Amino acid sequence: MSRPGPKRVIILDDDEAVRDSLAILLETHGYEVTSFASARAFLDSGETGEDGCLILDLHLPDMSGFDVLRKLEGRMKVIMITARSDAATRQNALDAGAMTLLEKPFTDELLVSTIQRAD
Repeated sequence: MSRPGPKRVIILDDDEAVRDSLAILLETHGYEVTSFASARAFLDSGETGEDGCLILDLHLPDMSGFDVLRKLEGRMKVIMITARSDAATRQNALDAGAMTLLEKPFTDELLVSTIQRAD
């Protein structure tokens, strides 16, 4: 039985420990994972196509997650993550094109089920 959702997940987070732990989690669930530490590295990579899901940290050192969302222009499904959130930030993320905004720490099950819905 095939798993719903995208097969490829890209992680964009400046925290190496977050990138590594998410990559391990998602690889154990059968996803093909690519990680980036900066928005510029991601945007310059050519990995901004439609065949995948992006896990995007809201707070990055070189530009905000909102800036990245605007540059993607809806080409990818995006799950935004952050350690600090409020109702306005959540609504801004949705208005900018994110599927959802998950507040760290979130459960493994919540992240995986959210990715599965990204088809």
